[in-house]
Amino acid sequence: MNKKRGADKVKLELILYVLRTNPHGSWVRDIAKKSGLKKSTVANYLNTHLKDKVEVVHDSEHIKLVKLKEAMKEFSEEMEEISKESPNYIQ
Repeated sequence: MNKKRGADKVKLELILYVLRTNPHGSWVRDIAKKSGLKKSTVANYLNTHLKDKVEVVHDSEHIKLVKLKEAMKEFSEEMEEISKESPNYIQ
């Protein structure tokens, strides 16, 4: 059986959640630790699937600090409020 191609929605949501909870930015290593994903997976998702939603705050040869773009933060906050109002919302 072949693996599905494309982004895993659960991994995307985990990475976005960590970035939302750290509005000033977070290192790739910290995102990986907090989300439970591998560093290479986080780096891959940031460079491919989330490249339009994040901005690089600091980039050296081996270390990258990223944060959500302002427009994405507002959208994330709106979606969080909507999900809380939903009858299916579970805390």
